[in-house]
Amino acid sequence: MPYALCPFCFSTLHVTPEQLAVKSGVIRCGHCHKVFNARENELSADIERTIPIKPNEDITQSSTATQEHSSEADSPPIIAAWESTKTTHHYKLPYGLLSFVLVLVLLTQIAFIESTRLTQNTQLQPFFKKLNNTFDLSIPSYQNLDEIHIIARQLTPHSKLDELLSFQLTIKNSALAEQPYPSIKLLLTSTLGEPIAQGVFTKNDYLADSEINDYFAPQSLRNITLTFQKPSKTAFGFEISFQP
Repeated sequence: MPYALCPFCFSTLHVTPEQLAVKSGVIRCGHCHKVFNARENELSADIERTIPIKPNEDITQSSTATQEHSSEADSPPIIAAWESTKTTHHYKLPYGLLSFVLVLVLLTQIAFIESTRLTQNTQLQPFFKKLNNTFDLSIPSYQNLDEIHIIARQLTPHSKLDELLSFQLTIKNSALAEQPYPSIKLLLTSTLGEPIAQGVFTKNDYLADSEINDYFAPQSLRNITLTFQKPSKTAFGFEISFQP
């Protein structure tokens, strides 16, 4: 079977048995470069004698078919139409989205680390307060006990009840922002400075019910009066400290 007819461009190709042995007779046309089975498109001996073959066409087609066989090891394998292959899909990582997520994580970490510095910024307090009121958030308010100063203090017996003591205290918020009212720790001492009694008074103990949710306004004074029972030992001195 020296000739085969290309079913795509109807060119006559000269083939050899060695070429037919490769790929079970599958060859590539030298004209249209299509792949087909030469065994299924063979030309009979009678047709061979009636079909004229141009010399240069025969040489080109023969050399093309021969090149298909000789360069089999160098060129990629021929894949016929009836052969099924699996296409490998390469998924590219969306680097833009990944970069955005990484930046968001970084900003979150910075905000968490610097949260104390941000909430202690006096200029941002009105903004944080508005956010808390609008969205019912719990952003910590400004608080610096070092900026709460004692202006006046006095411990005296109660004017009407002998078993009670009266403590008058005037404090000032020297900060440039409002802050929560502090808890007041009062320590009573003896003549030698030894502690004999102590108590912690929260804002609920010295503010009116209508003022419990208020804040200590900046650069303002507050007069506080505390009344409590006398200790068993007589107190000759006292110490005051503020707690959050």
